[in-house]
Amino acid sequence: ECKSLPLTECKSLQYVDLTFNPCSSSKYLRTLLVGLLPNLKVLDYSRVTAAERKKAQGFMKSKAGGEMLADLRAGRDAKGDSSAAAPGAAKPGAGQKGGKFSFTEEEREKIKAMIEGADGVEEVERIQEAVRKGVMPEVA
Repeated sequence: ECKSLPLTECKSLQYVDLTFNPCSSSKYLRTLLVGLLPNLKVLDYSRVTAAERKKAQGFMKSKAGGEMLADLRAGRDAKGDSSAAAPGAAKPGAGQKGGKFSFTEEEREKIKAMIEGADGVEEVERIQEAVRKGVMPEVA
């Protein structure tokens, strides 16, 4: 259950991993965070794109976005189907093997560095696909 999102007050956050957080399956969470955290570069091992940021900013200006944010700040569950993935988010169970997350902290740091150092969209997508499958991406 997702009761609040105090991290939205941390405007300087650049890398966030909510993989095991109960809020991670809330509908539109990714969109909300991208819209609220102007410096966010990577969320759940997935790089934030300019198009995604623009879409998120539009959503945040909408009535639905405002209501959802008000609910979260008031400590109420976000409206919507909590089992649905937010637009652009990995599917539930991503990066898991046998119900357990398959990456060590060291591997997570390597993945972050790979994404940050990626030469283009294709390389980021290759890394993301490996992570979604629960496989450590190979260095290109």
